[in-house]
Amino acid sequence: RDHDSGTLLLLLLSLPDMSAEKIAPKATDAASDAASQRKTLMPFIVISISYLLFTMTDGGVRMIVLLHAYNQGFTAMEVAIMFTLYELAGVVTNIAAGMLGDR
Repeated sequence: RDHDSGTLLLLLLSLPDMSAEKIAPKATDAASDAASQRKTLMPFIVISISYLLFTMTDGGVRMIVLLHAYNQGFTAMEVAIMFTLYELAGVVTNIAAGMLGDR
């Protein structure tokens, strides 16, 4: 059935209030929850990426030092002993740091 513009206007005015202010809180709450989760996870993401990058560069530096020592004429056994001493120094340092941190 055909409606004139006045009837359509009355029909639209009689509809329940569906303004953005009444609908938006659910979307806003969801958006703020998502933003809050991202903000909460950001330190974890930064630390994880930093640790990954450190691990890769640390491994690369160790390999370069190993190859450089070998190119300088050190035997494989001498290079192995150097790296064993390096790792043992790291163990001692970690134990000392743990004891100091426990105080």
